[in-house]
Amino acid sequence: MVGRSRRILDRQTMIHIAEYLECTSDERNDLLLAADYLPIHYELEGRSLELALEQAQQIMSNLPFPAMIITHTLDIKGLNEPFRHLFDIPSDFSIRPRSTFDAESFGQWESHAIYGIQAFKRYNMFSRYDHWYKKLIDRFRKYDDLNKYWSVQPKDSSNEVEHSRIILARMGAMAGLVPIRYKKIHISVSSPMYPGIEVYLPIDEPGRRVFEYLGCPAECQKNAFNK
Repeated sequence: MVGRSRRILDRQTMIHIAEYLECTSDERNDLLLAADYLPIHYELEGRSLELALEQAQQIMSNLPFPAMIITHTLDIKGLNEPFRHLFDIPSDFSIRPRSTFDAESFGQWESHAIYGIQAFKRYNMFSRYDHWYKKLIDRFRKYDDLNKYWSVQPKDSSNEVEHSRIILARMGAMAGLVPIRYKKIHISVSSPMYPGIEVYLPIDEPGRRVFEYLGCPAECQKNAFNK
């Protein structure tokens, strides 16, 4: 840069320069290509994205468990019927009150919220100057909880994916609400992490009974946990 060497800087240094210059993803990749380095592509676009979403839809349609399809911008691209019934969608009964009905459930909800926000920021670290990222953050800013937890670090993120969550759910059409425990797993349908399928599994007896009501037989639940 000061005329003393014709040697191209290493790839990581080029990435650091792009960060210093607050480059968008496209600008960073232009810089890498100009230096004869491979660009960084975290997400699918165009026809590749359409095909991945179609594949995700086919996979989800064969799942007996509650599931939804989500993109890296946190857009939900599909829900299956077990998911709709578990979370009462459509319903006037908000999901939030059913996930924070006592001190324990609120603590787990808060821990998951903090972990999810920080995971989103880490995953999109190189996209934070992109238009879509800035637009999404502007939408988020209207939510008090996001502003509250945006800079809070998880107390223990090492086991967060294994932590259970609690929600009030129904065991039948006319039944009352009971607390159940469940966990969520992520299934990627392509080499990038997104788009992916978020799948919900029961981890206690009330949860297993609710999931049976949703159409997932006990044997199916057993097989899911043995894999």
